[in-house]
Amino acid sequence: MVQALFTVILCLFVNIPTFSSYYVLVGPGEYVGGPECCKYDSPFAVASNSGVVKGYTANANTYLFVNGTNVSRVLSQPVDTGLDRDPNPKSFDHCGAGLNSVHYDGTLYRGFYHEEWRCDYAKNFYTNKSIAYAESEDGVHFSKTGHPKNVIISAPNSTTEHQTGQGDHGSVVVGDYYYLYYRDWATYRIGLARSLVSSGGKPGTWTKVYEPLNALYQPDYYLLELPPVLQWCFL
Repeated sequence: MVQALFTVILCLFVNIPTFSSYYVLVGPGEYVGGPECCKYDSPFAVASNSGVVKGYTANANTYLFVNGTNVSRVLSQPVDTGLDRDPNPKSFDHCGAGLNSVHYDGTLYRGFYHEEWRCDYAKNFYTNKSIAYAESEDGVHFSKTGHPKNVIISAPNSTTEHQTGQGDHGSVVVGDYYYLYYRDWATYRIGLARSLVSSGGKPGTWTKVYEPLNALYQPDYYLLELPPVLQWCFL
């Protein structure tokens, strides 16, 4: 029962810290930043192999807001990481580039960021969402390697009436793979993709294990290879 409850929580809240092992610290609430109108959204933290913890937050652009030995090392002001929305209206990240997950492999911080374009937020928050790749040597300054061909997950516009595409993701490392959860806005369901860690999660290396848009497992045997805690999400 406890495992099932934990798994349901894991499946529902996909924007989770990208550690290989998880733990939760519960304590009294405290302010860690703000008040600020436009920088604190979807915060998360990642630990490097050297024990340095970096925390990121984003709203249109991505900012570093934690940098130190633990998550309490909050910066006095968020630092722009250079992972910003593109001024080109044809770019998939014209309306926003928000880092949602990062994995440090001992050499590079490999990030998967949420991107938005063709936005008209006054019209029921309409925007098209997708996911793209970025990387950094220091975890502070990121580059959109291969931009604009750095998209790793996308879907066609299904409507012009509300949010569409695929994004709002989180990711974990299990065994030899990155597993990336994303929301499909045509079906309002969670999809799953994976890429070998050895590939760095770069564009062209991702396979959609479960594609909500088609309501099909592609193919079924991929799910059987998943650890039980991940299989629960798609039963």
